Amino acid sequence: MNDSGPDRRRGAEVLGDLPVSLWGPLLRAVRRAAGGLDRAELPPALRPFASWKPEKLAADRPRRAVAEALAGDPRLRELVGEALEDRDAFGAGETTDVARLRAAHGTETAVAALAARGRWDDLAVLAAEAGARIATRERVTAEGALQREIEQSAATRRRLVDELGAARAERDAQRRRAEEAEGRLRAGDGEQRRLLQESAALRLQVAELGETLDRERRRFDERVARLRRRRAEAEERARVDDVRAARAVEQLERLAAELRGALSPDGASPEAGAPGPGRAAAPVPASVRPAQQAAHGLSVPRHVAAAEAGRPCRLPPGLGPSDPLAVASLLQVPGLEVVVDG
Repeated sequence: MNDSGPDRRRGAEVLGDLPVSLWGPLLRAVRRAAGGLDRAELPPALRPFASWKPEKLAADRPRRAVAEALAGDPRLRELVGEALEDRDAFGAGETTDVARLRAAHGTETAVAALAARGRWDDLAVLAAEAGARIATRERVTAEGALQREIEQSAATRRRLVDELGAARAERDAQRRRAEEAEGRLRAGDGEQRRLLQESAALRLQVAELGETLDRERRRFDERVARLRRRRAEAEERARVDDVRAARAVEQLERLAAELRGALSPDGASPEAGAPGPGRAAAPVPASVRPAQQAAHGLSVPRHVAAAEAGRPCRLPPGLGPSDPLAVASLLQVPGLEVVVDG
């Protein structure tokens, strides 16, 4: 049985946006799961790549085929979950929240477990956070590389400037010696020609060093421009990942608001201010007596006893466990602590 169209598109989109560095455990599990099935049992998109090694499945085209297959085939996801190297992660991936799952099993294994469970919204949040961290590392690396390139180019420039200064000083010294020699040896044409040749050779060396300096300057400018482009691209990727994370958080908050509205029996908004079935009254110590409860703004039924450690709270007569009024009554018990999971 295949997933519905929206769920399948959502899963394929989330897996398609997943950074390549987080696919390792998931691709290894897909390869093991595919090896245990006949070719006819595999989703059509996955059949051309069924025998590929996990490192080859990480390429763009096979990775997208794996994403389509996982998003549309719950049976394949179940087999992939059973083929995970960390079987505990697959079990925990059914209900454990993202932060605990990642802390207990690592980011890559958490990604594989969430994908196997088809928890696309949680996987999108985890992928966005991981993408932001990767983009930050890439940006820091690019900035460090830029700084190193700048320092190396500056050192090269200083060295070339020093060599050029030394060559110019040598040229000037040679010129002075040539002029002195010309004054002393005007009668010797051969010696004069030799000195002129030396002077010409030094001029050529100075010209070559000047050209070398110009080339190094151009290379330095090109490196700086290239590294700046890389930094701008890394910042743009980080911005896109931040937008995706914000959208995922907005979706989760909207779902949470709808859940709170569904749990409220009279349809009242949780922000209305009055304690209701979905909102507990202010906590009161167990030692507070009924005569003092009015000071805390509580309206506790007389037939609802205060919470006592080690003993369960009993429902008022006439209320069943599935009745919202039963929940409202329990939430008004003084000294009762409420833990909301999910």
